[in-house]
Amino acid sequence: MHHDLRNACTTRPAYAASGDTPETAEETTQAELKESASIPDEESDSMENVEILEEITDRRTEFSKEFALSNGLHMTTVYAEAVHFQKEGRWQEIDNTLQRTELQGKDVYTNTDAGWQVFFPDALSENRNISILKGDFALHFRMNGEIRVSGEDSASQMRISADDLRTFPAEKSSAEIMQVDTSEAKRQAKFEETVTEKQYARLGYENVYENTDIIFDLVSNQVKESVVMEQHRPDLVGYSYILEADNLVPILTEGNEILLYAEDGENPIMQMPAPYLFDNG
Repeated sequence: MHHDLRNACTTRPAYAASGDTPETAEETTQAELKESASIPDEESDSMENVEILEEITDRRTEFSKEFALSNGLHMTTVYAEAVHFQKEGRWQEIDNTLQRTELQGKDVYTNTDAGWQVFFPDALSENRNISILKGDFALHFRMNGEIRVSGEDSASQMRISADDLRTFPAEKSSAEIMQVDTSEAKRQAKFEETVTEKQYARLGYENVYENTDIIFDLVSNQVKESVVMEQHRPDLVGYSYILEADNLVPILTEGNEILLYAEDGENPIMQMPAPYLFDNG
């Protein structure tokens, strides 16, 4: 049994007025993509032997690709998540493949080319931030520590005063790149070539707290944090975070979502949906 607390941050293109709630890499698989083509009914049987010849790159959109087929038809594949971003006036593939590099003299992991950048420390500790950069805007955050009930009290008690709570910093934990398995998506897809892989990446930190791992998933233009607890602990109340924003104004909504706006902007540049908890027992 384990409990999973999830946080997310989505970078939003300037032309987008709204965005979908981030989902896990497992949930937002390429099995959910929709393949469509103008194929007459009488020709549907012949699709069994059809192959993709190439992608027609100048027909890309943020959420779709168009392919030329061996039977002379074209097929458009629409994805649940963005697969392209605008660069120098053209739609480029999102590549969230993690690479090790240096930032301000410290080793970090960063995504390759996605229209935004995220930096993860090579070792998670109380003074190392995760940073998300998009143009002139930046969001830095880190987990300040676990919030626990002191003494023999339990977090399930009806009344807990502030004096009963203590914050405990994380143990230092080294980063490990984790494999995102797309084999099932490829098995279910009619054409394996339509399955995009580089938009997904995963980085994990083990035993940040007792029996607790932290996993970060990059999915398209989103980064999601999962705090995976192997068992319930009666003294654990929650987690404390520190957020710092450059050229962004954070607004907390009634639904506990954080929207981050440019100082003179009407649409959010980034958004952080309210965290949620579920039990895998």
